[in-house]
Amino acid sequence: MSVKVVRASIFPTHHLSYTGQSAYRTLVSTSRVDQRLHSLGIDPRPLKGPIFWHNINGKYAYTCPLGGDVFEVTARIRRPPEGQEHVSWGMPFDFSQLLHEYGEFCPAVLEILRLAAEEGETQEFAMFAGPRLESCVDDRAGVALIGDASHPLSGAFGAGAGFAFEDAYTLGKALQWAFSNKSNGTLPRSQVDAALSLYDSVRSPHYRRLYEVLDGNSRLNRALVEERLPIDAEISERVKRLWGGRNDWMYYYKADEVVEEAILVS
Repeated sequence: MSVKVVRASIFPTHHLSYTGQSAYRTLVSTSRVDQRLHSLGIDPRPLKGPIFWHNINGKYAYTCPLGGDVFEVTARIRRPPEGQEHVSWGMPFDFSQLLHEYGEFCPAVLEILRLAAEEGETQEFAMFAGPRLESCVDDRAGVALIGDASHPLSGAFGAGAGFAFEDAYTLGKALQWAFSNKSNGTLPRSQVDAALSLYDSVRSPHYRRLYEVLDGNSRLNRALVEERLPIDAEISERVKRLWGGRNDWMYYYKADEVVEEAILVS
């Protein structure tokens, strides 16, 4: 069952919409990347970590060695909202159709994208997002949402898997706490309610903060567009203003400590 169906079964008035962007993901051989770059006289060593190659209007490329001989290549770009089917998960795509869109990128990125178009099996992911959920639980049904079902963020921070693990850990600790207070070998509904309440008190505020980051980024993006800077200056300012470290807190958030603190005060 998709996360959209799970979420809609609890919050039927909540809807997602296409953001206007699509992502194209491919896995290629790390050794082939090295060979292609060497053939152009480009040192591949600076690409041995995850890199976002920024542009404007929501266009970027992402490259990352995943270990062994596996290298991830992802491109993200705005696509026309009409005239094509938008599917949120894994449609085969011929990436050569988009190479002309990346002609202004540096030679290293262009060569990696060409390699991805030639040898990779590209998958297209249309990006969907929706408003923040006021709550991650439905007390009446005794249901908690975790993972993508709890945060329709459309991969905004590249940490969706991390958020899902945090959700699962927090819910597990909340249930463990409730189960430790059981009586007669059963788990009374009142204790389930308490566990759901504890879970929601930890995760819903966290997602509220993440959405506040998105809102702030949207305001900064609008301001940058209005400044009409040259493309290089706009990219530089975009990186400085949006990725200057002020929102790194989300990557250092310690779910275990937060839920333990919530248990102590419950």
